[in-house]
Amino acid sequence: MDTARIARAKTLARATASRMPLYGTLTGVFIASVAAVGIGANLDSPRSLMTRHDYAEGKRVVEAQWRLALAQCRELEGTRKSQCRTLARADDQVRKAELELRYLGTVNAESDARAARARREALAYLKL
Repeated sequence: MDTARIARAKTLARATASRMPLYGTLTGVFIASVAAVGIGANLDSPRSLMTRHDYAEGKRVVEAQWRLALAQCRELEGTRKSQCRTLARADDQVRKAELELRYLGTVNAESDARAARARREALAYLKL
């Protein structure tokens, strides 16, 4: 009986010893994945060039300027009115794109601002 108990103890010791590298590996993988997620989260969100509050205030100012431009267009009639509204909208898009560029500072925001400026210049060239 004593021999059976010793045999069971040795088998249990071997099973525990063979699990230790597995537990160590799983712990290492878990720590590495948590570190990778933390690093990835930090890289995905670049710092903003302006605060959210400044961005919201800038957006309100841009919309107020657009409303003023539309108010000036109401005094005109016919095609002059539609041309004025088109230019006001183009100016509004340029201002919003430039505000977005200052807020985000990304390559996409820069290309959007460049495209908005090009559309505005094209409309001015066509004298719309």
